[in-house]
Amino acid sequence: MLKSIIPALFAVFYLSCHSKQGNTNANAAPVADTLRYEMRSFVKHYCVNDEQCADFNIIYPDIATKDSSAAEWIRQALQERILAGVGAESGPSLETSLDSAAARFIDEFVQLKRDFPQQEAGHTMQMTGSVLFNTPKAVTFRLDFNWYTGGAHPNAAVAIISFDRGTGRELPITALLTDTNAVRPMLEAAYKKDKGLDPTDDITQLLYPGLEHLPMPVNAGIVPEGIIFAYSDYEVAPHAVGPMETILSWEQLGALADRKRWVAQGH
Repeated sequence: MLKSIIPALFAVFYLSCHSKQGNTNANAAPVADTLRYEMRSFVKHYCVNDEQCADFNIIYPDIATKDSSAAEWIRQALQERILAGVGAESGPSLETSLDSAAARFIDEFVQLKRDFPQQEAGHTMQMTGSVLFNTPKAVTFRLDFNWYTGGAHPNAAVAIISFDRGTGRELPITALLTDTNAVRPMLEAAYKKDKGLDPTDDITQLLYPGLEHLPMPVNAGIVPEGIIFAYSDYEVAPHAVGPMETILSWEQLGALADRKRWVAQGH
């Protein structure tokens, strides 16, 4: 189950950007307020002894859906991303699905300890959700996944998702930028700086073989300062290179991003 988490995150992003989501009226009237939500947590904890435990800890935004049908579309899409990230199947409710996933996670941990009692490490599945941006025009969520089920190191992945508040549609990079090819050099410069390369160094020395340039990241979204771009661990480079994220400001992006379209006055 857990080996498929990163591919699942990338696959759900791809499908969501290529499927019909949200209110089909692209000219829906703008909403008057920010999206209402409450932060909730789901926790399961089980120990086989004083030192070896399995922890399943999910903190997520619970969206109020009475505001509009767009809010309901956003809630459903966000829940799909959460479930995919923790390896859960869709059920009657998010809590039911998380409960089933947590029970399976703990059962696998207990079985592993029975089969290999010499393995001393505990297991962890953690997801922390947050809201990066929330105006009457758009909302952006961040989901940070961290898990460890044995091996040389813990694993981590991030999902950043922006939605149009009027329609409920998820906003792919192509909806946020007028020309992704023009933005790529800025991302490559930020990536090189983050990894300690000089501006003139060849970035392909960091990337997977076969990548001739830095691809656009799977995850990008609106934040007050501009657009945040996030490359998860293993997304474009080996674990030794690590993840990278950067914010390109509205000023840096200039005509490549329409600030007035997404940022409400006063924000």
